[in-house]
Amino acid sequence: MSWTPVPLSEDELAYYSKELNLTEEQVLEFKQVFDEYMEDLDGALTRRNIVNLVRAVGLNPSKADLQAIIKQADSDGSGDLDFEEFMIIVAQVIAITPNPSPEEYERDMKELFEAIDLDGSGFISSRELIQALSTKGPEPMEPDEVRKVLGRIDKDGDGKMNFKEFCKIMDG
Repeated sequence: MSWTPVPLSEDELAYYSKELNLTEEQVLEFKQVFDEYMEDLDGALTRRNIVNLVRAVGLNPSKADLQAIIKQADSDGSGDLDFEEFMIIVAQVIAITPNPSPEEYERDMKELFEAIDLDGSGFISSRELIQALSTKGPEPMEPDEVRKVLGRIDKDGDGKMNFKEFCKIMDG
């Protein structure tokens, strides 16, 4: 099976935005990430590999929450997920994700940044990010997947990010 991305029409963009309570920018970003993953997966997005795709759009639900949402979203029960089912999953994960206070958010982001910045340099290098995302969490990412995420993040190509860039990425 091979994957050929199909752009969203204006009507589809408006539909996903309205029905799932997302901005058009969010829908377009999620579509871009979806298409990139589908190309890598040769068009076979399954319940098993959805976890990394959900993480790639900046979300990190619990395994139990995600499994319940996937079961509900996979309306045809095929185990393969299309873009609409993926968007339903993303919208539901966003809906159950609590919004911390600005102070809690700042504290949490600093703690997370410092945990990933292993050498204490004030920057997260590509090596540190690969190590963190490919070895930690309930569903570690493959190093190649981490490199792909970093490629989207590292706009200046220096292979590292500071705290401000990190927060911007974490905000989605």
